[in-house]
Amino acid sequence: MIKKISKRVFRKGITTLIIFMGFTLSFLMFLYYDTSKRLADAEKQDESIYRYSYGATALVFGDEFELSMINIADFYDCDIIAADLNFFVGDAEMPRLSNVVLTDKPLIFPIVKGHYPKQREFDSGMSCVVLGKGLKRHTYSKDGKDYIKINKEEYYVTGYVAAAHSPILDNIVLVYYKNIGKRAMKELLLWKRMMGVNILFQSNLLVTEEINEKLSVYEKKYSPLFSVSTTEYPISLSTNVAEEKYVDIAAVIYVFSLILIVITINYWYTVNRKEYAIRRAYGYSYVHLVLRTIGEFIVYIIFSIIITETVLLLTDVAEERLIFDMMDNIKGHINILGKYIFITLPIIALAPVHLLTKTEPVTIIRRE
Repeated sequence: MIKKISKRVFRKGITTLIIFMGFTLSFLMFLYYDTSKRLADAEKQDESIYRYSYGATALVFGDEFELSMINIADFYDCDIIAADLNFFVGDAEMPRLSNVVLTDKPLIFPIVKGHYPKQREFDSGMSCVVLGKGLKRHTYSKDGKDYIKINKEEYYVTGYVAAAHSPILDNIVLVYYKNIGKRAMKELLLWKRMMGVNILFQSNLLVTEEINEKLSVYEKKYSPLFSVSTTEYPISLSTNVAEEKYVDIAAVIYVFSLILIVITINYWYTVNRKEYAIRRAYGYSYVHLVLRTIGEFIVYIIFSIIITETVLLLTDVAEERLIFDMMDNIKGHINILGKYIFITLPIIALAPVHLLTKTEPVTIIRRE
């Protein structure tokens, strides 16, 4: 059945190939454009959800002030994080921005698999880490558990976090100060000695004024090793949003591919108009011929979508993204497919409608 349909649809040679390529390109660009726009909106939405309402930042210098000197009980409603340290995560040859969590309670970032470290894991002495789900591909399994190398030391991955609507948390790294590895600790101390470390005190309950009041006690006691920053320093989140110029280029290419299809359809009609004229002379109605042609276009679109989606699916499988969000991918792509067909098919259908109805079949047959 498929072989028969393919043979009938692709019998017109180079014109068929150009139209097929045009649909493939147009769908890919439509997918890129639509996904980029939706992703930008989703990231803005998630940033508002996973940013703390209140917070302050302290810059800590030197060896004399140790992070363990911060009394966690003084900041009972705060999450305390040493932010944006450079650790080598997995087999990466370049360091990745990572965070060292000083508190041991769950953070505001939602777990999608596993859990935040529990007391038994802290007591075990094994280094623990919570990762964004996008870093799953860098882990390895042992005894049914996930592990990852950070600065070439083994860490037990207790859980994975992800945002509700976008990938802004997919690459986050949360190492825990209570059982940080020796090499990561060495890196932390070196960074503190050379550049200073930003310690974020963030909360949705304790207001910024109260946090600053508590920090002022440390600043007075340990200045200049401990200083409160006057500017907000939020934890770094990922962004996958394409630059606006690339989104605009995708829109231009989408329009260009449709123009290419229409031009090719005109050429196709010129070459095969006698066939359509004969069919019309034998009693085929204009509606029948138009629907027949549109039906062929639908087959082209289906083939184009299948190829594009197969490539994207294989990419997702290779990067292990489908482990977490297969259903989100399916729902999102079905939505895009519907919009693509709804917008593209009527535009393309105008060409055969115009061509098949503008000239009488007798006139065409006499010319040929």
